[in-house]
Amino acid sequence: MGPSEASVYRLRNLFHSGLPPQRTCLRGCRSCPADDPPSKPQTLSRNRPTARHAGKHRSIRAIGALMKGVLPQSARIEGLTARHQRNLAERRLHRLFRAVYRWARWKCSRVPRLTLFVGCGMIERDRVRGNPRSFMHCGHITGRICVTAKAAKLSDQQVLGAYFHEIGHLLAWDLIGRSQQWDADRACLFLLGVRIKYGSGLVIERVSPSVVRRVLRR
Repeated sequence: MGPSEASVYRLRNLFHSGLPPQRTCLRGCRSCPADDPPSKPQTLSRNRPTARHAGKHRSIRAIGALMKGVLPQSARIEGLTARHQRNLAERRLHRLFRAVYRWARWKCSRVPRLTLFVGCGMIERDRVRGNPRSFMHCGHITGRICVTAKAAKLSDQQVLGAYFHEIGHLLAWDLIGRSQQWDADRACLFLLGVRIKYGSGLVIERVSPSVVRRVLRR
């Protein structure tokens, strides 16, 4: 006996026994008693992601986890589009720049007002010409430090070291009228209290892990 026949058989017995008749609920089930509240239709909640957008919601959660430091920076998450990866890289560069800039302004009042520009075409052309160390520069536009999005592949030690080095260029030019490589490093050491080191295969500026902890904690 199928389900539909069982429902009809039960409805006939209840009708002949004098009990209140049954009614069809909103889901079309004929076995619900009349005195029970009708079931709500199974509609899709607006806050519940569908299968179509499941990948998008996973990407958003993954970005949030990376920004909060729950996952390592080198973690590769499936479902992240190229635009999400680019936005994530730019946010990290801006976050580290704000930390370095706050520290520099706290240490030395001579640090000028600066903003960060990600995606400078001059840096990209310099890298195409064969300079893999070119990640950022200053002096291109007044009051701005330019950086390429490829700098997000560097570690926090290297990104902070490069930021401090560029600020050292501006301080050295303001104090002694010149801004060579070692002039910028000396300005960082004596005015900001940060020692610039060089390491890795590309000989990129970097700072010690203790400096990273102090700068990011402030």
